Amino acid sequence: MFLLEGKPEEARKYLESAVRADPLDATAHYQLAQAYRRLQMTDKAEKENQLPQEIKKSKDRVEELYRQMHRPVKPQASELPDSAPSAQ
Repeated sequence: MFLLEGKPEEARKYLESAVRADPLDATAHYQLAQAYRRLQMTDKAEKENQLPQEIKKSKDRVEELYRQMHRPVKPQASELPDSAPSAQ
């Protein structure tokens, strides 16, 4: 909101608090990067601009691991009970 109103310093304060409260909020990191850029804080802007991509990669990896953990597992042949041969 502050960025749209042309108030990057106010936006910076608010967004820094937001990312401290929720470090995994990719949108807040992106918007903070925009505020830093408007304030000519290039180094900080670049750092914040990379975080949303890193957060997304981490979340995607966690989701993949979760799916793997909950995937049905087929028993191996060695784990199946022995079948007794049928009597003739």
